[in-house]
Amino acid sequence: MLKLLFEIFGNSGKSQTLFTDSGQVKNILIVRQHNQLGDMLCSVPLFAAVRKKFPDAHITLVASPVNYEILYSDINPFIDKVITYRKSPFKNLMEFYKELRNHDYQIGIVPSTVSISRTSHLINYFSGAKIRVGVTSIDDKINSVSYLLNVKSDFHWDTNKLHQTERNLDVGRLIGCDLTPAEKSEVMIHLSGDEKSFASEFISGNFPDKSRAIIAFHPGAGKEKNRWSLRNFVSLMKLFYEKYNCYLMLTSGSIDKEITDAVKKNYRK
Repeated sequence: MLKLLFEIFGNSGKSQTLFTDSGQVKNILIVRQHNQLGDMLCSVPLFAAVRKKFPDAHITLVASPVNYEILYSDINPFIDKVITYRKSPFKNLMEFYKELRNHDYQIGIVPSTVSISRTSHLINYFSGAKIRVGVTSIDDKINSVSYLLNVKSDFHWDTNKLHQTERNLDVGRLIGCDLTPAEKSEVMIHLSGDEKSFASEFISGNFPDKSRAIIAFHPGAGKEKNRWSLRNFVSLMKLFYEKYNCYLMLTSGSIDKEITDAVKKNYRK
């Protein structure tokens, strides 16, 4: 029913003429509002590729509140503006869409590389972007709202075991946004002086012997099915310690306390 309404009242599936001159593109929207932090960081090469292709365009990123701080401070060379998407209350939604419509977007990109978000596609569509880029399917996962896109393709990433950074770039390649191997190696997360000082003090305070290697483990994941098993983490940590006499470091996000505590408890057994 929703598809029929968009076909009747909108230009949901109609192909648009791609801009042959990058100078014609003044405003670009990238929608990444539903992913975890790691997925967002893997999008950085895509942001760099879009900036390379359209150096003079104003690039807006739609992100979730949990990712806002790191995105605004660390990806600023590629992104001009970050708009946060909050699901509620209704007033916030109205303010969000009002802000979104303040720009005349020529291109809107939904880089679905992990899961497919209907909300992201609706945001992209209602932004008014003339060219809407994304996926038709990911392996055997069909994008049920691909009719909201007019530049799209099927991808077989899981079959080919393609890294997340390359998956993001694959979506960008649909409109000619790509990086050379050398350019990919130069894409970096930009850290502030305070952040670097904090890291330096943390390392020197907790791992004083500079002759010993530090090996970090992050046992958490946004979804339980994406987590490596507790037993595997503990076994690997013990193997590294016994073989290299290294420091072991556990990292944890706000939702990872349960699994992190379990790893620590089982490691000490």
